[in-house]
Amino acid sequence: MDFIKLGDIDVRVKKSLRARHISIRIKAGDLVDLVVPRSANIHKAHQFLLEKELWIKNKLGRIKASPVDTSFPPKEISILGIEYELMIGDKDILVPIKLEDNKLLVSSSIHESKITQIIVPFLKKIFKSELEKYALLKAEELKVEFNNISIRDTSSRWGSCSSQGNLSFSWRLVLAPRYVMDYVIVHELCHLIEMNHSHRFWKLVDISFPEHSEARSWLKINGKKLHSLF
Repeated sequence: MDFIKLGDIDVRVKKSLRARHISIRIKAGDLVDLVVPRSANIHKAHQFLLEKELWIKNKLGRIKASPVDTSFPPKEISILGIEYELMIGDKDILVPIKLEDNKLLVSSSIHESKITQIIVPFLKKIFKSELEKYALLKAEELKVEFNNISIRDTSSRWGSCSSQGNLSFSWRLVLAPRYVMDYVIVHELCHLIEMNHSHRFWKLVDISFPEHSEARSWLKINGKKLHSLF
């Protein structure tokens, strides 16, 4: 039997005559099997395994939430998965706040007590722009239409879809990796077709966004951290 290394995890490769699709099975004792149809391309199977790495590690309990930095202001801010060094007190910029290379610059004209009031609207503006572009793109792919999109700061859910076709999302998704935001958008758009969490709904999500398991795992592990910032 062949094995593939996934970090510090040994994954057994099992070729099956019955299997129609590549799949992963996790058994007692932290055993991980990559089940591959006889006709499947091994390179494709390996790529599938890499895409499911976060999901596997989460299932095995190998992932723990990153420690929360409670200091304020933070030294770095992650915006859609890209880390920016927060630089406060820049004397050269003519606007209150801006992104430049890998830095988030805040003007020296902004008093420290007003930093949150400057940063949060700036992040919301970035989120709104990226949200609307991706939602329109995926709505066209799914052949659905929505009415309005609103941005909120909800603590109980990352997104919602009403029966009237109105979508709302937590702006804090801008602090998560890009694929996590994209997943939540697709999730809510799929509710325009299936207003439930039935098997049909999840099949639709799986087809529309194959990385949904990884995104959900990331939110489960790191979601509270997003609410601790700002």
